[in-house]
Amino acid sequence: MIKHKGWESLTKLSLGKLCQLVQKAIDDKVLQYSKTLLLLSENLLFNQKCQQRSIQELKQVILNILLNKPEGLCLSQLPLFISQELGYQFKQQDYGFIKVKELIENIDDVIEIRLQDKNHPFIYAKKEI
Repeated sequence: MIKHKGWESLTKLSLGKLCQLVQKAIDDKVLQYSKTLLLLSENLLFNQKCQQRSIQELKQVILNILLNKPEGLCLSQLPLFISQELGYQFKQQDYGFIKVKELIENIDDVIEIRLQDKNHPFIYAKKEI
């Protein structure tokens, strides 16, 4: 698609060179995969230091939600609860994560994931907090 409908400077490149440029962009986290799509990484919108601070704030929001739910919370419901707590639509992509589970795995020092039944991940605040 880039070869035929991209910028003129890119259409002149060979397919091999285009593939090399795309792979470099993925390695540098300029582009990222979302299922079968290649998207511009949301990480570009944040300064790394600012993003890390935002993740720490989000971690505290999630922890507060879970402390009020000792029975745990279904992972699929977490974005709704975060949105209610923040007062705006929560998107994990804004924090550099494609899936909510990736976000939780990044803050697993205070939060744990346990499966209920076979296919229902629930999250809990760790007891030793």
